[in-house]
Amino acid sequence: MSGKPVISIQPVLMIFLAVSLSCDSSEESQDQSQETSLYSIHPTAVISADEFDSLYTLGAVSDVDHLSGGNIAVLDRLSASAYIFSSSGEFLARAGRRGSGPGEFNSPDAIVPLSSDSMLIFDRTIRRISVYSENGTHIHDIPENFEFPVPYWSKYNGPDRYVGGIMYMNGNSEGYEIEYSICSFGNDLCPVDTFFTNKAQMIPDDITNTIQNSIFSCAFTCDSEGNVFVAPVSAEKYIIQGYNSQGECFLTIERGITPVRKTEEELARETERFNSMFSARNSGAPGNYSPGEFRYMIPPQGLHADNLGRLWVLHGTSGESLFDVYDYSGKLLFTVRIMGIDPEEIIDLLWWSVSEHGLLAFSLDPVNVPKVYVFEFPDPENSAMEI
Repeated sequence: MSGKPVISIQPVLMIFLAVSLSCDSSEESQDQSQETSLYSIHPTAVISADEFDSLYTLGAVSDVDHLSGGNIAVLDRLSASAYIFSSSGEFLARAGRRGSGPGEFNSPDAIVPLSSDSMLIFDRTIRRISVYSENGTHIHDIPENFEFPVPYWSKYNGPDRYVGGIMYMNGNSEGYEIEYSICSFGNDLCPVDTFFTNKAQMIPDDITNTIQNSIFSCAFTCDSEGNVFVAPVSAEKYIIQGYNSQGECFLTIERGITPVRKTEEELARETERFNSMFSARNSGAPGNYSPGEFRYMIPPQGLHADNLGRLWVLHGTSGESLFDVYDYSGKLLFTVRIMGIDPEEIIDLLWWSVSEHGLLAFSLDPVNVPKVYVFEFPDPENSAMEI
């Protein structure tokens, strides 16, 4: 399957349990979640902009992740730096600063933790990937002569292999076509395998069309063993597919869930929040984002692998932060309700990161000061379980 899309969706925002162990799935109408345990978890720490030295104030978080030893890296696009904290939220180090020299950034987009307590920091605006240690030391920059676009939200997929979203703008007789793919790639950013592709005609000045047919068209994740998982974003169909390191589909999860229409309050709040975000990120330009009428089955940032053989899937239709947790056979193990997050942070602006060390959450553009919420996995013996 190298270099060729294995999934494609039409340029329409069709936003998605039966379980199959191959790509030939068979649907079931029974909702498995009725038979699983439900646990509630609260933050064990909250990393906030007003809780450490003003020299290192968070202004606008663009990514968070656990480093391999359990410390937490928080990437801030306003200060163009990464900040390293302990798992309890203690500030440890700063990596990078704004500039054009080695190890410096303009608007850093993504952190990719490596297996040796080091990390990659991606900056798409200057087409640079910098390597830092967890103590903030700049190790080196990967050369800038990339033939391919710098991916969105890259994730570590094993030694010298990463997974991310790649977007092209291709000219045609009608203007431009958006092509967005989820690919694995190496240090040269050359795509190796393609797991999802969506193509759509670009409509000038239509933020909704562009976003929904690119970075909001697919949720994806991977683990450090080479496995990759994709879930086309839909309000009507729920489907997750898993691929091993050879690019072979080994898992399909489908689930029969009734579409849920958003309330008028939800639509108004989402419209205001997204347009405010776009205006803030584009020099005050007015936004024109119009949300879909139905909740996503799995939101764009709603699919995560924890490197413990489990998939964490955000239950988008519930109207709250609920994760359904599956094993790699497709069995639904349990459901987790996330507690203790500011109610102003709506689900579509709350971004998540899950690793073997737990869960992290932050708002792309918070109503108040930026915060990163730190959660540990539920302990079946000690966590609050609901019947």
